[in-house]
Amino acid sequence: MKLSPTLSSRHVLYVRDHLVDQGADPKAVFHSAELDLEAQLAHNTPLPVADFARLLRVGAAELNDDYFGMHVARGFHHESSGLMILTILSAPSVEAGLKTLVRYDKYIDPGIDTRLALNPDGCELSLTLLDPLNTERSQLNEYLITLLLQLLRTATRLDISPKEVRLQHAATRPKGALADFFDSPIHFNCERNALVFDNALLKETFVTSHQLLYSLLTKALQSYLSSTGEEHDFIDLVCREIIKQTEKETPNIETVANNLSMSVRTLRRHLSDEGYSFQDIKRVAKENQAKYFLTHTNMGQAEIAYELGYSEVSAFSRAFRSWTGETPQVYREKHTSE
Repeated sequence: MKLSPTLSSRHVLYVRDHLVDQGADPKAVFHSAELDLEAQLAHNTPLPVADFARLLRVGAAELNDDYFGMHVARGFHHESSGLMILTILSAPSVEAGLKTLVRYDKYIDPGIDTRLALNPDGCELSLTLLDPLNTERSQLNEYLITLLLQLLRTATRLDISPKEVRLQHAATRPKGALADFFDSPIHFNCERNALVFDNALLKETFVTSHQLLYSLLTKALQSYLSSTGEEHDFIDLVCREIIKQTEKETPNIETVANNLSMSVRTLRRHLSDEGYSFQDIKRVAKENQAKYFLTHTNMGQAEIAYELGYSEVSAFSRAFRSWTGETPQVYREKHTSE
């Protein structure tokens, strides 16, 4: 069991399709990105966020396209759509589609924290990538935010323009292509990637709506999230929700259960079935996060200790040793050299 932010393998198909459309050799581009396209497609395995970000960067370099991520999202093939996109497109309205995305995408794309904030002056759909802090992800940010708007335009058949677009990365290139697509003010160095819309958009109906299909697909997603097989580690999902909470407050079981679309009683039962209490899982989440920072980032121990809520490095070091039997430094050296 480990904290490993991933994206659905369906995103790999969107990149492959775009490369084919552009007359490029997908296998060669994936090889340059240190990925095996055939293995990805054959095993349908999730892709770590950092690996997908690297694939988009390599694609941009190979095709000499500064906006490769955006272009992949604009031209994605609907026949390659996965369960999540098909469910969104079959929803009755923009509001239902966005709420469906927020409710279920955490299970399909656990590497993305998706939120919908409804305010009097507009609604904000935001995405945060739960990846290493040192991952360069401008292409990935633009890919995700473009894909969302493209879906809404496809489903409504409207030329939707957000009130504003927010991106986490710095503005290192001209806005030209982004400005043309979004036709909205674009802000960089923001806390989260986000699209901000007028509230009136929420009431727009989806031309692609299909009530029976929507009902069947949401039931399929419910079945998926309640499974505990190899493709879905329930404990990892609970850890992920706890880690998200620690950004602003002490994790509590009520909020975690709500974010996982289940009752506290159901959450406790699932945890008990796996041999854990909620307190056990809070410890596991902290241990997993520490291991992840040590092996996937260049963060110093003082910074990691602060992120995990320890006031002293020595306290973090003692806790880590009690979890693993090793000091943080020994663990980092051993696992980053493998």
